[in-house]
Amino acid sequence: MNIPEKVSLKCLSCGLVLDVDTEIADNIKSGDQVKCNHCGESNDFDSMVKVAEEEVVISAEKAIKESLGKFFQ
Repeated sequence: MNIPEKVSLKCLSCGLVLDVDTEIADNIKSGDQVKCNHCGESNDFDSMVKVAEEEVVISAEKAIKESLGKFFQ
């Protein structure tokens, strides 16, 4: 299966992956606003996490369907 082990947070405005310094990233918490280093827009951390979680679910569902399809051929 091809389920990602690590997920990057993407800007909700421009869709690009945020490049956040590790020290800063370790201190980001629920409710924080994170500024995109590409477009300058502020992003709600909780919303970015929710979008990332949804992407993982979609990837997992796709991988499971592919595996089951191969199994039942």
